[in-house]
Parts: sequence; structure tokens; C-alpha cells
Amino acid sequence: VGRQLGAGADTAVVLDPNAAGLTAEQFRTLVLPAYRKITARIGCPLVLHICGNTGKLLAAVSESGFAAFSFEYPAVDPADVKKSLGGRMRVVGSVPTVTHLLNGVREDVLAVSRRMLEGGVDLLAPSCFTPPETPVSNARAMREAIEAWNGLEGA
Repeated sequence: VGRQLGAGADTAVVLDPNAAGLTAEQFRTLVLPAYRKITARIGCPLVLHICGNTGKLLAAVSESGFAAFSFEYPAVDPADVKKSLGGRMRVVGSVPTVTHLLNGVREDVLAVSRRMLEGGVDLLAPSCFTPPETPVSNARAMREAIEAWNGLEGA
């Protein structure tokens, strides 16, 4: 992260592909203290991404010190994430990477992007990553959805 910040990054993403497999108590006992140490030591806002169904972890996630939480849809619903985090952190997500961005069509991406925006995400983003083979039209559809949401169509 230090090199990323030194190169001009404003934030970094911490990926945790395994935490959703824990119980809420295991997460609170084993993982949350480590998250708090990480967020206390890094000198920039951090985004936490956890793959899978994180519904049972959200109350503890909101106490982690991260500035934002990136979730995986449809494993969890954006409105549920927003409500569970209670304004303590921003919500990032969550256009499904494979089914929509990689293998879907523009209309799929527009529809799920609107669902994310209606659900209250603060930053529309892919669920996890963007495969290099993603059609450009699908990536652009996310921008189109944001522009339509903000009334900037044709701007």
C-alpha cells in the first residue's frame, strides 16, 4: 500500500475472499481486531471487499475502521448493506463481474447498475474485478447508468 500511496493513489482496497465463511462471532473475534490494526496504521481511507454472503458480518464490518465496504451482489442486496452499515461507511458495488460485465450484454449491466444506485451505493463498481476480456460496451454501460441516475444523459 505504501508504494501505491507514494505513486499517487488516494485509497487502497483490502481484499478478503475468506471472511464470509466465518460465523459472526469468529469474524468479530479473529478478524475484526486485525482490520482495526490495518486501518489504524494505513494513512489513507481504505475500502474493504469481502466476497460472498456477508450479511451476517455487516454489523462488525461497520466497526472495522474502513472507509467503505465493497460487497458481492446478488449474495447480498445493496439496500440491506446500506441499512446494516448505518452510514458508518460508504457502500461500493456491485455489478456482477462474470454474469454481467464479462458475459452479459449492455442492457444487463444497465439494469443491475440501476438496481445498485436505487439500493443506495455510494460508488458503482464491479463486484470484484474487471476481466480484461470485458466488452467495452458493458464497462461504458455502468457510466451510462450513473449519468442517467444523475440526470446527465447526453451531457
